[in-house]
Amino acid sequence: MTVSQLLRHAPEWLSRGACGGQSKLMYDESRPEMARAVCYGCPVLDDCRAWVTALSPDQDPGGVIAATTEKERAGLAGTKVCSSCGVEQVVTEYAVRNSRTGLRRATCKGCVHAQKCARQTTQRRVAA
Repeated sequence: MTVSQLLRHAPEWLSRGACGGQSKLMYDESRPEMARAVCYGCPVLDDCRAWVTALSPDQDPGGVIAATTEKERAGLAGTKVCSSCGVEQVVTEYAVRNSRTGLRRATCKGCVHAQKCARQTTQRRVAA
């Protein structure tokens, strides 16, 4: 996915990012510390970090984002913690929430399945 394709689905807070208009710096692999400095002073750093870590590795636009390089993010992208059961699992255990952006659900597939079964059981009891 190209940066322009990804940015078409970018969150509204992105326009408030300190990196706006600084793409050369943010993609300069010889000076990541300069790009990180921009991130550390950014008012939307936390939103940016949450957004970029939710992307699948093939959607990562590269460069320095949320004060991390693409290589650093690749090492972080392997797991996430389920919001329902609290267990850390590989990213592939989370269903894709939005096919356009590739963002994944906060709840793992196992918990989603268990919740679906519980709803169906409740519906059967109510119907009986």
